Amino acid sequence: MDNKSLHIVFLDNPYPPDYGGAIDMFFKAKAIKELGYKLTLHVFEYGRPANKELESLGKVFYYKRKKSLFSFFSVLPFIVKTRRSKELLERLKSDSDPVLFEGLHTCRYLSKLKEKQTLVRTHNIEHDYYKELSAKASFFKRIYYLSEARKLKLFEKKLRRANYLWVISEKDYAHFKKINPSCFILPPCFEIESQVEKCPTKPYVLFHGNLSVEENKAAIYKIMDACFDLDYTVVIAGKNPDAELEQELSKFPNFELHANPTSVELKKLINQSQVQLLITGQATGAKLKLIIGLCGNGQVVANDKILEGTTLSSYCIPIDDSSNMNEVILNAFRNELSEEEHQKRIAYLKNYYNIQKNVESLLNLLNK
Repeated sequence: MDNKSLHIVFLDNPYPPDYGGAIDMFFKAKAIKELGYKLTLHVFEYGRPANKELESLGKVFYYKRKKSLFSFFSVLPFIVKTRRSKELLERLKSDSDPVLFEGLHTCRYLSKLKEKQTLVRTHNIEHDYYKELSAKASFFKRIYYLSEARKLKLFEKKLRRANYLWVISEKDYAHFKKINPSCFILPPCFEIESQVEKCPTKPYVLFHGNLSVEENKAAIYKIMDACFDLDYTVVIAGKNPDAELEQELSKFPNFELHANPTSVELKKLINQSQVQLLITGQATGAKLKLIIGLCGNGQVVANDKILEGTTLSSYCIPIDDSSNMNEVILNAFRNELSEEEHQKRIAYLKNYYNIQKNVESLLNLLNK
């Protein structure tokens, strides 16, 4: 590919990079741009406005998601059906440049681009993710999640038509390799240097994540049950907590809610926390908040499900369902992270999650 041009189809506007998928998409595109590629970006937007930061990476076209009640009854998954645009297909067909599809969500037109090289970045084993969501959902949401899981499992077979798959973890690699042998691991894309900031820690426990997501809400209720009488402050930080969660957290004087922190505020909370508590009920995808958390200056307590499919267990204090959470946290406070341990952790992150090195080796496949 001598002209080094590339289309990227985003499942959402990746700027600001304030949640896992957006972080991976934005910093990957930024790294590709810095490698000398001319980018044409296609964005399915819903609630995140156009911005100059994204437009500085290349020419950007925006498309509205076409949601309607009838989309729920399509044979296509809802997340795929609602991301359709004739204009997008025409633009993708208008030249010979390869196309990178971000997520299974954007792959509606994968089979219509047989003359082009195509790459798909899988963010998750989507049907597993939706099946997990159904377990804790209300009756009507459970029906939707289970229906979507079935449709996604069928639609996933279309990935065999891609030239290459870029998967996010070892676990995902084992799954997607069976669908398409041209499968390669691309670790989560994130600029480690932008998060690392050496500073003294303060005696609080931090849990951070998107607080509107069911798996994170379930984790917080588990933390409340275990830590309501902890002598240290427990900080819960993240996007869009609902009124019920806010009310429950207000019952405990040692809990503090930081709703919708800016990226600067969240970075400060992470870097100053003496202990981060990162737990999840779903062993799906790759948890960028774990990588971001390990950039901080304190201990990271992480459960087996958030660590699954990563190479990061040796840099965390493990916890599982049989552990006494309160006791594990207190031990983490007693054993502060040493400077040597911190430097070793950061050095590993900078090497393994080197975006430009990881992306460049995969883009070189396009020249073969």
